[in-house]
Amino acid sequence: VAGLAGLPGHYDVGTVLGSRDLNPGGTKVVEALQVSGAVAVDPAGRPWVWGGASWRCLPFRAQATDRAMCAVAIHGAGADLLILGDAGSADQEELAAEYGRQMTAELVVSEPGGSLAPALLATVGARAIAVPTASGGSVAPAPSGYSVQRTGTQGDLRFDGGSRGLQPAA
Repeated sequence: VAGLAGLPGHYDVGTVLGSRDLNPGGTKVVEALQVSGAVAVDPAGRPWVWGGASWRCLPFRAQATDRAMCAVAIHGAGADLLILGDAGSADQEELAAEYGRQMTAELVVSEPGGSLAPALLATVGARAIAVPTASGGSVAPAPSGYSVQRTGTQGDLRFDGGSRGLQPAA
């Protein structure tokens, strides 16, 4: 949330989705955005529709830091994907246990570096994995049986949704 503090005056922000369980600094940032005209929405696990797809925050508490976090599940508009953000392996196991098949997705965007818990992969049923990494950065070994693309070696990754599901763009 702190990264949003510089937006007012530079960008028009229409909506901010964020948990009510923010630290005081995060709450001040969201309040500042509201003063500049943004609407703050706490998804609290309920889906919302944007761009023809259903988006849902799957809240959890990070085991390493005890911070409130959220994985994002997106379904529809020719795409089903799960974005893990900074969810580590232990967090991913918790997500799989708590949300089960609500996390079904064709594409998983892993945590930076690509660590993925086997329990999460078994639950999600993905065909492809996108891994955000810095060039030359530390990367977990790719799980076998999945199409894996990495930003550190392939640059920006683009996937298009359609009747055959998500496909890497040419």
